[in-house]
Amino acid sequence: MAELFDAHWHGAWRVAVGVSGDPAASEDIAQEAFLRAIRSLPGFDGRRPFAVWLHRIVVNTAIDHVRRERRRPDLSQSAPGADAPGGPDGGSPELLAALLALTDEQRAVVFLHFWVGHTVDEVAVVLGVARGTVRSRLARAMTALRAHPDLQAIARVTDV
Repeated sequence: MAELFDAHWHGAWRVAVGVSGDPAASEDIAQEAFLRAIRSLPGFDGRRPFAVWLHRIVVNTAIDHVRRERRRPDLSQSAPGADAPGGPDGGSPELLAALLALTDEQRAVVFLHFWVGHTVDEVAVVLGVARGTVRSRLARAMTALRAHPDLQAIARVTDV
């Protein structure tokens, strides 16, 4: 267990930051995801990469967190993580705000594809959706973000 944790902690944390947009809560999200993974380990299909399976659990945990936070009546006026220095890899606060403006599903596919580096097929496995659904979410997200200066380079190289 310790080897799995050491090998996959940083990746799980990055996925949690990217999907939730909340750097402060990302450690808790990643830890909760690891606990869920440990409980579900007997159901792990060893023919697939562990990281892809774990990232699916992290994405679901992060989306659950975002939805819980939205329901809280005492949310601050600022977006989650807006006071952080930037996105998951030190991007600008404007980039983080633009990503947070996407739907949870769009933000998840953008982050998993462009920041984590999963292929469209791997993102489909992580999210448990069809390949076409991933491509559609990526296309809609990129349409929404094309005008944003921090995303110009991504918009040019996208293959969706």
